[in-house]
Amino acid sequence: MKRYRVLAYDFDTRATVLSQEIKDEWEPHVKQQWLENQTRIKEGLLAEYGLWDGFRKIQDFTELGPAPFSIIAFQNKFLRQVRSAFVVGTSYPALTGACALGERVLNQLILHLRDDFCASPEYKSVYSKDSFDNWDLAIDTLKVGKCSYPGS
Repeated sequence: MKRYRVLAYDFDTRATVLSQEIKDEWEPHVKQQWLENQTRIKEGLLAEYGLWDGFRKIQDFTELGPAPFSIIAFQNKFLRQVRSAFVVGTSYPALTGACALGERVLNQLILHLRDDFCASPEYKSVYSKDSFDNWDLAIDTLKVGKCSYPGS
């Protein structure tokens, strides 16, 4: 019996396609296909983000580049929201969302990895907590080398 593991991840190449330079030496049908693909992507972005100030939105989307590949499923939808806020021109919500997402990822790292950092002097401050609001403590905890367990 086969078992399949379903992973939630994003893989969006639209920014890469938009930033691809179409070279003169390419065959005409290849250049045409790339131009059509870029046009379809731009039309899709305008439908997704709105026509008003559309050139800037397409430029910002392209400059962001592809979303980083991530299999950390809980962060993907929030990262997509941050990127969307930036593309539509709402910088403050994008910045606030990015900071909140960074804090959430840092908390998750501490919660899942704290046993690996039991040699750290900060360990006693993080071993029983469910969340962390002191970023310096969390970062300092992750900077220390791993515990050495018998047999590892």
